[in-house]
Amino acid sequence: MKDRSNKVLFIFSLLTFAFSMMAIPIQATTLSCQGSFQSQMGVSLEDDHDLTRLETELVLQPEVVTADVRFYGEVELNSIDVAVNEAYLDLYGFPHRQVDLRLGKQLLPWGTGYQLNPTSNLNPEDFRSPFDFGRRLGVHGLTGKVYFENLTVTAVGLPTFTSATLPEGHFQGLVSALPDHALSLLPPGLTLTEDIRPSRPDNNWADAGTWGLKMEKILFGWDFSLSYIHGRYTLPVAKRITIIRPPADGTEATLQAELTYPRRQVVGLDWAGAIGDYGLWGEAAFFFPEAVTTTIDATALGFPAQEETALEDTVYGKYLVGMDYGTDRVYLNLQYVYGFPQEMDHRNLGHYLVGGVEWTIKEDKLKFPFNFVWEIRDLDSKQPKTAHFIAPELRVYPDSNTELALILRLIDGDTGTELGKLKTWDEVEFKVKYSF
Repeated sequence: MKDRSNKVLFIFSLLTFAFSMMAIPIQATTLSCQGSFQSQMGVSLEDDHDLTRLETELVLQPEVVTADVRFYGEVELNSIDVAVNEAYLDLYGFPHRQVDLRLGKQLLPWGTGYQLNPTSNLNPEDFRSPFDFGRRLGVHGLTGKVYFENLTVTAVGLPTFTSATLPEGHFQGLVSALPDHALSLLPPGLTLTEDIRPSRPDNNWADAGTWGLKMEKILFGWDFSLSYIHGRYTLPVAKRITIIRPPADGTEATLQAELTYPRRQVVGLDWAGAIGDYGLWGEAAFFFPEAVTTTIDATALGFPAQEETALEDTVYGKYLVGMDYGTDRVYLNLQYVYGFPQEMDHRNLGHYLVGGVEWTIKEDKLKFPFNFVWEIRDLDSKQPKTAHFIAPELRVYPDSNTELALILRLIDGDTGTELGKLKTWDEVEFKVKYSF
């Protein structure tokens, strides 16, 4: 059913683009179709040298602009899927000259941070690759912007719910809704089969809909915005865990997990500006979650049924502050982040230092990026838990449209850290990308 829906969206986008082309002689001012081809191959540095990824992707971005209307689409094609990530229509000055409307499937990149945005909670996360920070999925919705003299107000309505895309293949299990306590009850040597049953919201506006409001203003040359979102978490939380053990064979068991997507409200604030040659920005998001209690039924293993609070209704905040600086040859980016996208609940937030430096030589033909993440947890304890991720790269540009990249990723960390889950996943990746 999902494949059929994707194909229908793809055909709809192409037909819309074709009809737009037919209108060119009358009113179109610009017509373009940009895109890119990208192929990636990742190889594990462990003894087996398994392939961690092998992907080839074609992205098409048609665009038609008239005096008062703009159509834009983004279609991703790979060997197993066709995805329409964006396909929308912009109506400028409609129904009033101070109002712009956007209708269709769209990305709504709220926030000022680089790749990580605590205040951006309208588009679900795309976690298929844990190293592609900031990837999001398009959502169907209506966006309206009202322009006043020195204030812009944005209202967003999303009638349906879309969950985040979880990691695949080698990275499966990085983001899991199963509580560690439930897994610790399993005796060693037991073969476990997981039966995951997500409970999605009903397909109506009251249960599945999301809406948001944002106000933007420039003060003393700095950009400020205040936002509010009412919707649901895009990652699931376990509501009930049942361990079923067949009586005939004591070496096998089934873990049945009922998942739910709790409601949340988010109040956000962000700002951005510059002091001299230094760019500065910051975000703060305050989450008001719906409490979720997990029932763990392990009576089949001889344990009494238990309950634990998976998500407390305590308000918590995520925030970041960042800066960048650049010259003709060097670019530096640095951010302090409290709370990564997959972290929920005030008890599970980590501190991160995220950054990178990039050297450019040979008239932009060679670039040497060096990216890193340093994680620290349990600052109040005598022995805080730490983890780190480093990724030196070599990028070669035979021409302005072609990029060849060799990326080394090295990860290490203590148990109980987010990056520590990846410490056996050191890899080297080769990537080729052509933009047109």
